[in-house]
Amino acid sequence: MVRTGSRPFLRTAAVLVALVALASACGNTSPGTTISQGPGAPDAARLPAVLVSNLDGTAVSLPSLATGTPLLINYWYATCPPCKEEMPALSALAAEFTGRVNFVGINPQDDAATAQRVAAERGTTYLQLLDSTQRSVDALGLTGFPTTVLVTRFGTIAGTLRKSFTEGELRDLINRTLLS
Repeated sequence: MVRTGSRPFLRTAAVLVALVALASACGNTSPGTTISQGPGAPDAARLPAVLVSNLDGTAVSLPSLATGTPLLINYWYATCPPCKEEMPALSALAAEFTGRVNFVGINPQDDAATAQRVAAERGTTYLQLLDSTQRSVDALGLTGFPTTVLVTRFGTIAGTLRKSFTEGELRDLINRTLLS
């Protein structure tokens, strides 16, 4: 039997336990950014073995994009304003990091003609792919766009940026997570 005087204590204890669990689940990275422990970490996730496609419909294995050079994958779609806003910064960074980091855009929502048109309008210079089945989106657990996935030269996921960014923010993140 529980005395009525102990109920406030039980409620307070339950709230404290919930707060401790929540605090321990929070990392020390900025909101929307998840950084793994690096390629040698036991929990380092590799790119999932799923297929995406070129704009001409040719199948491409997602892991085949990680060819010994760090990789940045940006997930976007045509009617996403922040996705389109960051495309010029991505193009500038793709040019800046040529030969050191490969850049790829993956569109999980639009048809090839729409993706190609919007990418051209926004001046993208990096490879554009489609994920019309959303297999890579599901395998990576992506829930919103834009999302940028940083992949080490070993094919492990170094970080996931689940928000928009400035050119400077992304440059710093690339230098810290992929090139240091």
